[in-house]
Amino acid sequence: MGQGGEGSESASNTREQWKNTVLAGLANYIDGGSIVAGAAGLALWATAYGFSSSFVGVLAAVSSNAISAGVGALVGGRLCDKWGRKRIYQWDMLLYAFGVAWIVFAAQPWMLVLGYVLAGLAVGADVPASWTLIAESAPDQHRGKHSGVAQILWYLGPAVVLLMTLALSSLGLLGIRIVFAHLLVLSLGLWAMRRGMAESSRWRAAQEPAEAGSRSASGVTEVDLLRQLLTRQNLSAMLFLAGMYGIWNLFAGTNGFFLPYILRTVGTQSQAMSVALQCAIFILSMLAIAFEFMRYVAGSTSEPCLVSPPHYR
Repeated sequence: MGQGGEGSESASNTREQWKNTVLAGLANYIDGGSIVAGAAGLALWATAYGFSSSFVGVLAAVSSNAISAGVGALVGGRLCDKWGRKRIYQWDMLLYAFGVAWIVFAAQPWMLVLGYVLAGLAVGADVPASWTLIAESAPDQHRGKHSGVAQILWYLGPAVVLLMTLALSSLGLLGIRIVFAHLLVLSLGLWAMRRGMAESSRWRAAQEPAEAGSRSASGVTEVDLLRQLLTRQNLSAMLFLAGMYGIWNLFAGTNGFFLPYILRTVGTQSQAMSVALQCAIFILSMLAIAFEFMRYVAGSTSEPCLVSPPHYR
């Protein structure tokens, strides 16, 4: 009887963990979707508003594909440590919705820039909050699979956006507005669904010593943790990751935001063909994650962050 109860509780916990992963990971859908929707609409915007090549670069630089997302990640990462993952990944959806609304109803180029800056800040803030929540909530032996689902959702958003763009290509600029409108509706729905999610238990545990006005349970202060972070081993790991992601993002950012524009303006492809080619890339990537990465990845029993305060253990 006891074993049955434990098994039932375990199954329930597993369902709750997967639910949290999907709700947190759905931000990847609309985050990635906002980047690629801009990619699909860039050539149309350039024609409608008479963009210069310099303005195209400015729009790409401040969008959710680059600078604004980077600023949002720096600020959001700190705030989700200070105020909690739930508060940040819940409310940043409203900022995202507000930014996307500017893009949907844009009548001038500056409205596109403003909308993308606001949406980019929200995208950047959501990434550390949602991915941290996934890593902290997933069971140790399945953390890789949970991360794989989040990555699939990141590619699913662009794939759906591109398929919608392909289906609506005959509508021109109106079709792009409809694509962004669907992201606006989803962000508001996601904000509502996230209100019922629980805060990360790891974050709550880390706040207990601070709320008690004392040092951590093991006498560790923030200065001690900073020293631990700056050890040679951790610095080497961070430099490796910065280099790896820096090189990867040069490709990913160019591919995600510029590929349809390049194919249409340089490769002389039609709008439909340029969008279809990029969509095929995302679909193949999802299949690789689902049938290769998630099948063979080994869950780690280690802590999901580089520096783990002793009282976490």
